[in-house]
Amino acid sequence: MPPVSSPGTAEPLLATMLPIELGGVELHTFAVGEDTIGRLASNLGISVEELEARFASDHGARFLQMYAVRAPSLGGPELVEAWTAVAYPPDVTDATISEESVAGRPVTVVNAPSAASRLGTYYVYDSHDTLIVVQAFDPQVAAEALAVLP
Repeated sequence: MPPVSSPGTAEPLLATMLPIELGGVELHTFAVGEDTIGRLASNLGISVEELEARFASDHGARFLQMYAVRAPSLGGPELVEAWTAVAYPPDVTDATISEESVAGRPVTVVNAPSAASRLGTYYVYDSHDTLIVVQAFDPQVAAEALAVLP
């Protein structure tokens, strides 16, 4: 059986933090949102190579992207704050940030009405000093994903 925590720590391995399927649909694990990951690294004052990231996505009819991200010497709350600042590209100026409960989980919701139809809404939280992000067009799809995440 593969290890469930990072060597020498109690932190779960990133690969185990995101589901491999959701609602009977196999999720893709290729890198997504690389522009956002780049903005995140820049906001944190580190290089992209210093971020450890894993992805899971469904680019079918119910569009969904999930991210699990860690950065050296940075905690989950710092990563959540940084993500809220860079979730949308710089040309999007109407993003709002709110604290909500989705699927029984407290999350930070980042939504920009001008970009929601092309980029969706972001549901962000900290789990074991790991940034967890669900990006979806449909709040029900986001809730389904949030219900199975750590």
